[in-house]
Amino acid sequence: MKKIDTRLISILMPVKNAGAFLEECLKSICNQTEQEWELIAVDDHSTDFSAQLLKDYAIKDARIRSYSNTGNGIIDALQMAYKAANGNFIHRMDADDVMPLQKLETLKQILLKNGTGVVATGKVHYFSAEKLSEGFKNYEQWLNQLCDTASHWKE
Repeated sequence: MKKIDTRLISILMPVKNAGAFLEECLKSICNQTEQEWELIAVDDHSTDFSAQLLKDYAIKDARIRSYSNTGNGIIDALQMAYKAANGNFIHRMDADDVMPLQKLETLKQILLKNGTGVVATGKVHYFSAEKLSEGFKNYEQWLNQLCDTASHWKE
């Protein structure tokens, strides 16, 4: 049976052709105020430089592990990452997202305070080089309102 680290946050990240955004994402993880984390990144058959960038970061930081998806698609990638996770806390991350500096610390404090059976989530902020559509703005507002009212389970 696999030994679980009760203080470690396992970050599960499927990656598919995210090269344009991936380095900023990885830097935001490495710069977290919370240092007890591992990143399990699963490359899903990228045709850009994503897989090499993950390997380069894994060489620089032992907390980062990179795998190639033995299946196909995001579900297989996430299942593969989950099987490799060693932490008691699980965080799902997209390869084109960035974490605020204290994200993992804040989420971990919420989970430690409230015990088992709790899901901690945070607000989102969509950004783009192009103008965001009203649909994205409305979706962002709706997600953040769920967070403000703690009504995620109802939706």
